[in-house]
This record gives sequence, structure tokens and C-alpha cells, in this order.
Amino acid sequence: MTTLRPFLRPVLIYLALALVVGLLWSWIASPALTLRTSEGLVLTEFASKDRFGVVVVYVCVSAAVSLVWGLWFGWAYRSRGWVLVPVAVVASLAAALLAYWFGVRVGPPDPTTVAGLKVGDTAPQQLALDTITPLFVWPALALVGIVWSVYSARDVDHNRAGERDEVVGR
Repeated sequence: MTTLRPFLRPVLIYLALALVVGLLWSWIASPALTLRTSEGLVLTEFASKDRFGVVVVYVCVSAAVSLVWGLWFGWAYRSRGWVLVPVAVVASLAAALLAYWFGVRVGPPDPTTVAGLKVGDTAPQQLALDTITPLFVWPALALVGIVWSVYSARDVDHNRAGERDEVVGR
């Protein structure tokens, strides 16, 4: 039976990286600005492109971090076998949710809760993902990293064993 204890440290590192992703997301993303009118808060069509930009920033930062973590995790723990996959998927989904939650918490508040807005004032929208799809970038790229590092490590492990590749057909 495989114990999960050896995976505690890499998973905690991943979750810490998720907090960094959430912070970077809140710093880098440029949320759409809502305009205060006499009817309430309005999002102009021009500003709506910034809503998509917020998602793109989340995906790009998440993709980079999860790919690097997957490469490292696959390399460092390749001898553990198949159990890397479920550990990476569960850790990735937890990291995705943590990064999202933390980014929303440290990012701009909901503009409907901002006091003192007068007609003509603008306020940034709260960070948000309009769909759950960006959350799946985490496990997808972590698995790509694991497959890549485990596959490339086969040659290194093979050569360390002192075996030589033979040329066939000469």
C-alpha cells in the first residue's frame, strides 16, 4: 500500500505557490471599471474586454506555476509511480480554488459595496472567473509537467544503470 506522507511537503509547497498566484493575479490583472450613473453601476461595452483580461491573467500565471511544479514533482517523485497522478490532480484542484479565493480576497472589493461613489465615478470590478474552466488549467498543466519529466527521466535513469543503447540494423 502506498502511503501519502511523502507527498505532504510538495503539496504544501504547491498550496503556498497558489497563494502567490492569487496575489500576482490581483496585482497584474486590470479589472473592468464600472461607472456610477443615476441608475446604478454600469459596465460599458468597452470595459467588458477587461473582464476577459482578468481570466487570461489567471490562466497564464496558473499555467506557468502548475507546469513548473508538475515538472519538479514528476522529476523528484518519479519512483513513486502511478500515485503521482491522483495526488497531482487533487493538489492542483485545491491549489486552483485557493488561488482564486485568495486573489478575490486581496483584489478590489465588489463595487456595489464601495461607499461614497458619485455619479460619474468609476470603481474596479471584483476579480472573477466567469466559468470553472480556468480552474482546470492547474491539473492539466501539472500533468503535462509530470508526464514530460517522468518520460525524460527514463533516459537518465536508463543511462545511470550502466546500460548502453545499441544501434539496431547496422
